Amino acid sequence: MIGLSGLFVVTTLVASLGSASNTITSPDNYGTNLIEVYSYIGSELAERPSMIEVEVEKFDADDIQVLTGSEGLKTYENELGMNYDYEIYNIKSIKYMKSTVTKQGKTTYKVRLFPTYRETKEETEYVYETVAGIITANIQVKSYSDEDKYQWIYDYIIDHVNYDYSYINKTAYTALKNGSTICGGYSSLYYVFAKELGLNSRIAYGNTSAGYHAWNLVPLNGVWYYMDSTMGDNPGFKSSYVFKAMSNVTSHFIDSGYVTDFAFASTDYVLN
Repeated sequence: MIGLSGLFVVTTLVASLGSASNTITSPDNYGTNLIEVYSYIGSELAERPSMIEVEVEKFDADDIQVLTGSEGLKTYENELGMNYDYEIYNIKSIKYMKSTVTKQGKTTYKVRLFPTYRETKEETEYVYETVAGIITANIQVKSYSDEDKYQWIYDYIIDHVNYDYSYINKTAYTALKNGSTICGGYSSLYYVFAKELGLNSRIAYGNTSAGYHAWNLVPLNGVWYYMDSTMGDNPGFKSSYVFKAMSNVTSHFIDSGYVTDFAFASTDYVLN
């Protein structure tokens, strides 16, 4: 059931691409605060810019991971008060160029990011509009408890989306438009449903015996649970990946950075 070969590819751009259309340039003096830099990049990704330019105080392999968002859950979400999981998944690849800038005797790095995307801006807008329409058509779900809302989303996606074994359909957009997607699309669609219902959820990444994989994390009563609608879409497994404690999902090996930042439940949550 795994079709996500990696979150996205980050490569050095060795030749100049010249001027790029739809360019986003950060304000001056962002170099002293990576939280502000990341917040800026995340907020601009929804516009699908072909180039994002930022200035940072230092630049190494760890910093490019932060700038491109591939650290996911580890990247300042508490300080930001929000996350950009959906936007990050929809980055297909990022190339970058860097140069040094000296101002008043202080050297910083100017970094130009050149992202490509899995979804267009219009496709993402379609996702949010369609999900809002589905919720309106099932208005009773708004009165549900949080746990019942999480369960409803899980059931709805499994009942209306099929796994794409051709790996052509990879997004929440294709899940809604074509009724087919891979794990990244399942978890992205779950994320949007949760957001539209006022719930918190995250897109998690890791490995299974079948390869790299994406699923969701959801919080209840101060702890986090696995929700994997992709795996749950296998015949006979629908009840096996709902509100699961991390220790009880032995098939999944979550990327190590997630474990240190989240208080995971020690036992599964069982709906009344």
